[in-house]
Amino acid sequence: MRIQKEAVGRLVECDEIDIEEASRLQAEGAIILDVRNHDERAEKHVTGSIHIPLHQLAGRLAEVPDGRLLTVCKMGGRSAAAAALLENGGRTDVSSIATGTDGWEAAGQPISRG
Repeated sequence: MRIQKEAVGRLVECDEIDIEEASRLQAEGAIILDVRNHDERAEKHVTGSIHIPLHQLAGRLAEVPDGRLLTVCKMGGRSAAAAALLENGGRTDVSSIATGTDGWEAAGQPISRG
């Protein structure tokens, strides 16, 4: 679903999906990109996700894999900003995961620690 959300101090527009859809897409091969800071990721992260902090993303776009991409943060704000940044760069296969890592964990989806 297309949403507009205040993220990182500005209004962004991106595609956003719920945890159930994100889990299904991950099982089908979608990559989950964690855009939180290093200390947050060290505490817990979506199992199988890759990591590029939001503040580094614009300079590290070459490291973002091709294919279906799902962005995630703690609760959905920074991941919306990341999805919008990627869309503005020409990606059409990216969505933000609503409710973020906290929602992922609350829904009983796999979480890794450390």
